[in-house]
Amino acid sequence: MMLTLWLSMIAGIIAVQPTAQNVTRSFSDLTVSVLGNVPEYTLRVEDRPSGERHERRLHSATPISRIARWKNRLTLYGGDYSSGAQVFDLGRWSVVDEILGQMLTVSPDGRFIAYRRMVPRNIDEPPVYIVYDVIGLLI
Repeated sequence: MMLTLWLSMIAGIIAVQPTAQNVTRSFSDLTVSVLGNVPEYTLRVEDRPSGERHERRLHSATPISRIARWKNRLTLYGGDYSSGAQVFDLGRWSVVDEILGQMLTVSPDGRFIAYRRMVPRNIDEPPVYIVYDVIGLLI
């Protein structure tokens, strides 16, 4: 009985298809949208003064539900307990770094990412908190 219940729960989880997540954030000079869902997204950046639009395909192992910006760097991230972030450089038009951590949050100005390092449950270590500067510095 218990095994049947567990197997039906697993089958239900496997059968669930994620719905598309579309996130848009407007800045003074750009409108940034992330369209799609795990593992494939489309990043769309529209220059507001000229109306010029650029798109790039991205791959992410974690959901993207939020967008932050510091100068020419975008941080695309999820707000879940265990989530990831991608740092995207608008000048290079590419992902320059990826982060996977717990309790990930981005500073209000978009420059810093704070998170707790992920460790396996069977390892008894004190938590390590990390602050990352999107310019590319680990603090």
